[in-house]
Amino acid sequence: HPIYGRNQIISMSALLERLNTGFGLSVEELLKRQLPYHFANGQHFSVPLLHKNNGHLQFKFHQHLVTNSMKESAVRDKEIDTYLAQLHAAMIDVSEDVCLDAGDLLVLSNHHALHRRSEC
Repeated sequence: HPIYGRNQIISMSALLERLNTGFGLSVEELLKRQLPYHFANGQHFSVPLLHKNNGHLQFKFHQHLVTNSMKESAVRDKEIDTYLAQLHAAMIDVSEDVCLDAGDLLVLSNHHALHRRSEC
């Protein structure tokens, strides 16, 4: 949208399918592979892209906290760099544009879909 920016959503099923067919990444592997998160206050931890809650898959992902931590890292981890590139490529491939106008409301679950918004 020329005034309100670009909005995109990524469904969990589409992303998991693309990661599997494009890069051979299984759900089991996505449940184990850790992504580094660093906060401005110095707190840091690693969590996988996916986790199970009561037997249901859920996303745990915040692109800026992961990519910012990679920029600040003194030692680059090639495996994590590759994994992030694969995630990004798959996300771009399966993302869907959503056009919102003034007054529109989009409700989604952060646990079952990823979303991003360009600058308005």
